[in-house]
Amino acid sequence: MTRRQIPLPRRPRLRTTLVALVAAALPLALVGGLSSASGASSPQTFTVLVGSETPNMSVEGMWFLPKDVFIHPGDTVTWKANSFEIHTVTFLAQNQDPATVMPFNPGNPDDITREGGDSYDGTSYYNSGLLTTVPDGGDAGPLMPGTRLYPDYSLTFPDTGEFHYLCVVHGMAMQGTVHVLPVDATLPFTQADYDAQAAYQADYLRLDGRQLLRQFRHQADPHHVIVGGDDGRVASMRFVHNRVRIHRGETVTFTNPVINGNAGMGEPHTVTFGAEKQGPDVMSRYGHPWHFHGGQLSSGALLPGDSFTVRFRKPGTYHYLCVLHDGMGMVGTVVVVPMTR
Repeated sequence: MTRRQIPLPRRPRLRTTLVALVAAALPLALVGGLSSASGASSPQTFTVLVGSETPNMSVEGMWFLPKDVFIHPGDTVTWKANSFEIHTVTFLAQNQDPATVMPFNPGNPDDITREGGDSYDGTSYYNSGLLTTVPDGGDAGPLMPGTRLYPDYSLTFPDTGEFHYLCVVHGMAMQGTVHVLPVDATLPFTQADYDAQAAYQADYLRLDGRQLLRQFRHQADPHHVIVGGDDGRVASMRFVHNRVRIHRGETVTFTNPVINGNAGMGEPHTVTFGAEKQGPDVMSRYGHPWHFHGGQLSSGALLPGDSFTVRFRKPGTYHYLCVLHDGMGMVGTVVVVPMTR
């Protein structure tokens, strides 16, 4: 695949950057951190939101909200799906290399199947399965037939310690920690505090994502379409510009941009014309991009830094989509008109 560097979007203004620093640093007194919850005599359940998104799903947040939760032994954490995009809550086994579960493989049962019991033993591999707001049996992308989708995942923590987890779909960029404090320790936050933190952080992620989209709109043109865009916090689920007009015989280059040095890592997308292939070919490149007259054509998986150039040989209107994210509105159109004399 040819690689074409898309210029790095300008970072949000200072005010936005300060919001990011405050939102990411937990625990904080900013959102209820001074209103402590005293040691509970009976087990409690705390809720963490998994991901976030704008109302039109053009931007998907890649954070657990909040990233850190503090509990007592015997308490339970429930992770609730908060986006169309699939995520997991995955605790690696002791000394397990994260490379064994990344990159995400929708055909690997260890990545997509719920594993482990209801009580965390602190050393084994535990996985929530795929968490999404898409109902079980719905279309959450090209998953293996019979793959289950879940709205939530609960785990009880009997022992003290710090237990780190991640999303195997989005890798090390999406991590969280459960801090299990001694039973006589004071918990620094209530559920109301966590809810406020989550709302505050989700607002920042939406702001960050919209800033990315604004920058992409200035960088794209009819011959260069930006495919998604992932800065390690949020991912764009749009083609920019999603409708372009060119002349017969001209090309359009579709590029998944490099942001913050994420070449080869981050959110994959496809540029797929015609009927989607099923099975093992769904993420593979096929068709003839240099002599495209219509029909089946796909870029295969485009990671950040990858590009796909198509020469359109025949006038017409050509619709395309990302097979992973078309359900979120990631679709586009190329209008090809005859050459003018």
